Amino acid sequence: GALIKNDLGTVYLEFVPRVKQGTLTIPENVDTIRNKAFYFTPFIEKVIISGGLSKIAEQAFYDCEALKEIEFINEGTAPLTIEDGAFYGTPVLQVIKFPARLASISVSSLNSIDSLKTVYVYDGGQYYGSTADGFLTNGAKDTLLYVPASWKGDLVIPVGVTTIGEGAFNECVNLKAITIPE
Repeated sequence: GALIKNDLGTVYLEFVPRVKQGTLTIPENVDTIRNKAFYFTPFIEKVIISGGLSKIAEQAFYDCEALKEIEFINEGTAPLTIEDGAFYGTPVLQVIKFPARLASISVSSLNSIDSLKTVYVYDGGQYYGSTADGFLTNGAKDTLLYVPASWKGDLVIPVGVTTIGEGAFNECVNLKAITIPE
């Protein structure tokens, strides 16, 4: 139910039809999700991404208005790159589960998701990890990179975190207080 293009051995997800509903599973052979591939797909609620994907382009999920969850299957060996703004235009997205092979993501690509509650990275990631509260960290889990914008109330910095990355609390307008453990 989607337009997939094979261009000199690279397989692209080009376009997802507006009428697609429910859950969409991206096949193992897809390497890249193109810019605006999900443009104005108002009925997709969940996307499951197989282990073959290596890149999500800028604004790939633009205007995917019903999308609540993106789950990467924790398979594959190719490093995964997520371009800036990849999730822009996903107003109800609540959960993103990244594979351990996540190699590059711009924190600003998450900042535009006001509804995001949990960012999860499977254990074993060299470059990125996550906390029990659903915060994005570096692979060593000693640098806090991102706190979901929907966080409300008080926040306790997770034990082991020694550095807070630039912009980690961007868009956290309902954050009341931060406690740093000794």
